[in-house]
Amino acid sequence: MSKPRPFSHSFGGTVIVLIIAIAMLGVANYRTYRAGFNLPYLTLTATLIDNKQADTAHFFASEADLNTLCRLTGTVRPNWNEQVVIGYFAAAQASSGYEIEPLKVQRQGASVNIHYRLTAPEPSQISPSATTHPVLLIALDRAKLIASSDLSVNFLGQDKTTHSLKIAPGKL
Repeated sequence: MSKPRPFSHSFGGTVIVLIIAIAMLGVANYRTYRAGFNLPYLTLTATLIDNKQADTAHFFASEADLNTLCRLTGTVRPNWNEQVVIGYFAAAQASSGYEIEPLKVQRQGASVNIHYRLTAPEPSQISPSATTHPVLLIALDRAKLIASSDLSVNFLGQDKTTHSLKIAPGKL
């Protein structure tokens, strides 16, 4: 008479353990995908050169695209082979010193949510004769944005969506 084999050594037991492991990985991946995760980003500084584009959101895949609407002013530059730039040009502000500060960038399914805060200048810095257009430009890794359908980018200021844009999969 042969000895009974433990459940984990039988073929059926191995198949069941494999199915359970795959299901657990799938559930964990689904939860992460739906719940969202933070994306690393690089903040760029720039000035708007086309004032007609104020209060709009844009996607830039190359420096030539970016230079049609604004000029980078800082030393930080995106690596265009690996990154894209997403930008929001705020509405005109009555004085200089207004800035847009990114708070977090989060990927959630087929959406990227960019949370930001518009900061006002100190009262001693307010200049009534200067009108400014605050610019928010962030560089994101192309590989982290790949989607099989349109990617929706939402700019969220003080927990409400101010602007959205859609990016087709072929543009990334």
